[in-house]
Amino acid sequence: MAGSKHYPFVMRFKGRFTKALLVALILTLIPITAFSAQKITPGSTCKVYKQIVTNQNKVYTCIKSGKKLVWNKGIAVKPILKQEAEAKAAAELKAKQEAEAKAAAELKAKQEAEAKAAAPLVLNWVYKSEVPLIPGTLLDGSPNEVQDNSLNSSFVIQALQNGLPAKGVKINWVASDTTSKIIEFSKETDQSGLSRIWYFSGKENSQEISVSGLGAEDQKLSIKLNKATAISPTVGRYVATYFS
Repeated sequence: MAGSKHYPFVMRFKGRFTKALLVALILTLIPITAFSAQKITPGSTCKVYKQIVTNQNKVYTCIKSGKKLVWNKGIAVKPILKQEAEAKAAAELKAKQEAEAKAAAELKAKQEAEAKAAAPLVLNWVYKSEVPLIPGTLLDGSPNEVQDNSLNSSFVIQALQNGLPAKGVKINWVASDTTSKIIEFSKETDQSGLSRIWYFSGKENSQEISVSGLGAEDQKLSIKLNKATAISPTVGRYVATYFS
């Protein structure tokens, strides 16, 4: 019977102990760091030791002061965040400016290249035969001499672009006489911007040879030649005959 009298007390003690244990467990699970909507005053009392709270751009920590728990003076965080934000913004602005400068430089280089490529050709005569024409024969102004670097061309022009030899550009040679024949050394100008042809005379009394680039703004050259009234004997190398 004596044991039964103390039984309710033991149950009440166990119940209170269990509740206390649950409260302690809940308190240990409360986050140490939190954001407080209430105003924190340095030196005012706090409840959880070492709890960290961010309030109004400051971080406060619950510390012991004697036997009390109070909030410390806090550490300002706004200047640090502001500096980081400003540094990030400055870096982004610099990267943007560098990208814009690079794009502008690339555009300028592209425009200069396009302008150079689009510059009109300037043509100059380097060698031209200006002797009377004999139908069906290769026009050679100096049959007794070796001219044009031993190539003995009938006509030679040089193409310039922006004042420099235009290498690898196509030149258009045209004869007014459809019975004549033009033979090009190459379809494009050489390293020195030169274009050469042989010209076999046609049957017309007056013949014109024109040369130009393919661009609308390219310079055009022409030369008019007349048929010989008499054939004079020549000496030197063999002159090919185009007409039978």
